[in-house]
Amino acid sequence: MQPSPIKLESLRGLVDAGTVKSATILGREGGYTVMAKVGTQQRPLGTKFGEVRMFASTDTAVKTLREAGLSMFNLDVSEYVPGRLRAARPDVTRKAKQASAALAHDHWFREQVSGA
Repeated sequence: MQPSPIKLESLRGLVDAGTVKSATILGREGGYTVMAKVGTQQRPLGTKFGEVRMFASTDTAVKTLREAGLSMFNLDVSEYVPGRLRAARPDVTRKAKQASAALAHDHWFREQVSGA
């Protein structure tokens, strides 16, 4: 049975208390998880909903561990499989492109008006 995930606030408290022995960023399919060794147990970092937290990149996992007070940890990418954590959002991409085009047109228009 896998131990229950630990919330970030709890991890901070355990780090401050000195009970976290080590932490490891583990590569998984499409992302990374964080395992903290608390006493003799390995506990995954969890979300506020009690699920195991997945990170899209090692950068975000490192940032989170540093914010929790850990400056040294391990990285294990032996089980990492590239992929996406979240489904692609073509609707968001389309809206962002439209907003960018509208902004470019606005800049062009303002230059035309100020030059007249």
